[in-house]
Amino acid sequence: MPEKERGIESHSAESNSPTRVGRPSHKEDSLIEGRRKRKVFEGKVVGNRMEKTRIVLIETRYRHRLYEKVLVSKKRIYVHDEENKAKKGDWVQVMETRPLSKTKRWRIVKILRIA
Repeated sequence: MPEKERGIESHSAESNSPTRVGRPSHKEDSLIEGRRKRKVFEGKVVGNRMEKTRIVLIETRYRHRLYEKVLVSKKRIYVHDEENKAKKGDWVQVMETRPLSKTKRWRIVKILRIA
């Protein structure tokens, strides 16, 4: 009895095999690719009283859907600063990271402008 009549379909190697074309082969490449998907924002340092932690103010401008007025959304986030380089008033670029504490989920990538 042929396989298709019994409800069993034969799978050929070309039709359903997963292809790995264009995928990174090394672990380092996959880590870099994963980091590109993380959120990146720019903001101003507004607090630097804690050790290795900064408070960054992120402003997002968006247009109201109905009234088309430009609105500003402000958010203060806690950011990890390993070297304690960022000072109050500096503009920094921050990137999403794993939870470092109860409130810290971001880290400083680089300082854009020094105050």
